[in-house]
Amino acid sequence: MIRKVLHIHLKEPILIRDKKGVGNVLQSKGYIPGTTLRGALAFAYLSMNGKSANDENFREFFLANKIRYGHAYPAKTGKNYRSLPIPATARSCKYNPGFIVNPFIQKDDPHGVMDILFPWVFYLLNEKNNIDFPHQYRKCLPDRWNLNIHCEAPLEPFEGFYLINGTNNYERIEIKKRLVQRTAINEWTQTAWANKLYSIEFIERGQEFISEMLIDDSLLKDFEQFINDKSEIFIGGKKNIASGRVNIELKDPTPFPNREELEQRFRNMDKAFTDFCQKYGTNSGNKFTFFTITLQSDTIIQDKWFRYKNFIDIDDLKSAVKNEDPSILDNFKLFHAWINTDTVAGWNLAP
Repeated sequence: MIRKVLHIHLKEPILIRDKKGVGNVLQSKGYIPGTTLRGALAFAYLSMNGKSANDENFREFFLANKIRYGHAYPAKTGKNYRSLPIPATARSCKYNPGFIVNPFIQKDDPHGVMDILFPWVFYLLNEKNNIDFPHQYRKCLPDRWNLNIHCEAPLEPFEGFYLINGTNNYERIEIKKRLVQRTAINEWTQTAWANKLYSIEFIERGQEFISEMLIDDSLLKDFEQFINDKSEIFIGGKKNIASGRVNIELKDPTPFPNREELEQRFRNMDKAFTDFCQKYGTNSGNKFTFFTITLQSDTIIQDKWFRYKNFIDIDDLKSAVKNEDPSILDNFKLFHAWINTDTVAGWNLAP
């Protein structure tokens, strides 16, 4: 399998329908699901002259599970790396949320983002010893970053997408959206229905999204040719009201960290947690070795009876390990998890 990234440039607003509608507002997701992208590309393929669902390439591209279509997350225009979902353990100030963008912080600037992973694990390890959750992580305290701002507002979950910019600072990607008001159509008279107004939320045009793809080696040349031939496609709903048109381009991704870099990250995190525990007067961090798993897309996990699970255990990890001996994971166990569940639907799910 070969890694590629698909750049999606919005030439028109797009609607990626979200089931979480509120009142008379039809809301849009803040990203393009992989199933939506696959369906849009399949439709584009069938719209080409002489193409049909019986073509071998159609089956190989969209039905044979030989190409993985990753979620398309928002990106900064002109950059070759996509953003990632902010981890579920991120917290920020209730009244001034966001990453610090200016070292000379002003009153209304964001107060920074913190990760409660270490404090929570520290608390769970030492709960029986009557050691409380570190109070510094209960409230917004910008002075932990040596900022001359006094704030003790509550901390709240911080969601969205982030990336690391060229100066190694974290940056949240803001997704621009617009609301378009429409009137319902009476199905009997085919005229405007009085007092039946609703709004549609679109992702604004001009933005860019990037999907990371895994493509079978034998299909890469043909798939690249397909993308070059069909560089303009339509994505999402409500395409009859001047929306949904995007340009696509397949590119090489930024290099994935090599084994040595990943090992160093592993050691750095383990040392950081040990130092955190010692800072608060215990050596509990020396007794264990920790690593974390952050899901970058929706994940379906089933037990041996095909029942859906809302956690990942060691057996799940062992079954996912390739080219390595999974027995090393026998020494680990699930310690804690932050989980959200959702219902996912899409176009003609691949077998």
